[in-house]
Amino acid sequence: MDTIAAIATPHGLGGIGIIKISGPEAIPVASRIFRNGPPPVTSCNQSDDGETQPFFFRPWRLHYGHIVDTRKDGHVYDEVLLAVMPSPRSYTREDVVEIQAHAGPVILKRILNLIIGHEGVRLSDPGEFTRRAFLNGRIDLTEAEGVMDMISAKSVAAAGIAMAHISGLFRDSIKKLISMLYDLRVPIEAGIDFPDDMDGETDCHEVAIKLTEAVLNPLKQLVEHHHAGNFFRTGLSVVIAGGPNVGKSSLMNRLLHEERAIVSDIPGTTRDFIEASMVSKGIPIVLADTAGFRTEAGPIETLGIENANKVITKADIVLFVVDASKPFDDDVMCLFDLLEEKGKRRIVVVNKWDIPETEHEFITPRLFKEPYLVHTSCIQDTGIDELRNMIADIVFSASSVAHDRIVPNLRQKKALETAVIHLDSAIKALDSGSTVELAAIDLFTAEDSLREVIGDVLRPDILDSIFNNFCVGK
Repeated sequence: MDTIAAIATPHGLGGIGIIKISGPEAIPVASRIFRNGPPPVTSCNQSDDGETQPFFFRPWRLHYGHIVDTRKDGHVYDEVLLAVMPSPRSYTREDVVEIQAHAGPVILKRILNLIIGHEGVRLSDPGEFTRRAFLNGRIDLTEAEGVMDMISAKSVAAAGIAMAHISGLFRDSIKKLISMLYDLRVPIEAGIDFPDDMDGETDCHEVAIKLTEAVLNPLKQLVEHHHAGNFFRTGLSVVIAGGPNVGKSSLMNRLLHEERAIVSDIPGTTRDFIEASMVSKGIPIVLADTAGFRTEAGPIETLGIENANKVITKADIVLFVVDASKPFDDDVMCLFDLLEEKGKRRIVVVNKWDIPETEHEFITPRLFKEPYLVHTSCIQDTGIDELRNMIADIVFSASSVAHDRIVPNLRQKKALETAVIHLDSAIKALDSGSTVELAAIDLFTAEDSLREVIGDVLRPDILDSIFNNFCVGK
């Protein structure tokens, strides 16, 4: 297998940049380019005949020294720390070398080019270090995907979910379900293939009950965890919607603590949706400000309203903003009916609550009397924290994974759903008692789907789609 190398830290200026090398040539290459101790005045660590002497590395220790190009009279590249992790006690279960240099893009590239200039060493592909860790059996596929989730985590909660996968919690739960499914499947197949050797007929109805309680129900719960908690990973979609000039852009700016959207007294200023990110109570939120809804709009505004419709369709929560200084009208009712039709979770935000009570013309209709209604003032910055808390409360009240932290990703969810379909089919067949052979096939297929989750059964194209999303150097 080739030896691979890559810069493992983000591009840009910084204190420390790390270069990783993994493979059979990792330690020999490190011996050729690393010199221990103070910078050499002449070619360092050479015998009388000019041959470079290998430096002895103590495993899992930091060695102080310099990167030296021995092919150019010992030219010193940088002052570094170097660590060697021999196989199999390393991230990839291969010999691994990590070089901590100064994090300037120029010097890191020079060192990397020096390394890959040696025979048998090449630049790594995206995610190849983690891919080798998976292929060499150090981690399973759920742990590998957990690594990617940890890198891209947008909140503490998302990092907690990623850690549950990295630590093997999800893998262990899937392996337990596979083991129970296998134990219940084998007697059924044995009864089909070797009926004369069985001590008695298998009670198919009892097996169906055990499959439902021990395997099917936990699988359905895991699928529900994806629906209820995947926003921790991808971000909760919250859309601000309402009529023109009701203060949607001002509200967005207050929620973000920055001037992200243009604010104007002229109705229809926002012609398209604007997106930005925030975090509330550990929940990553993608906030979108949309064009104001009104029945009489110009052609450009109409396009903005159409785009707003599309964004609302995909939203997890809609902040339905109304103006305290304006009476209830057809535009407001039209938007409210649209949200009802789409079945969206919503918070009614009665904005501009800072105006004198004598100027309050908006009367909250009876149909607005719902749990999530808040009065806000963007000028006085009141009600904003209450609104943030409401968003979090809606999420946590609907989520079943606040304490569990096992949230399958989309690929894992699809494999779990396939297992659920075949298990359900097998249980129905066992209960009927007439198609045991078909039940055995469904149980085998369900087990295969569960093995696909952890990577015991996997197509190469799926591997590529997973690891190609990693950065080079991880």
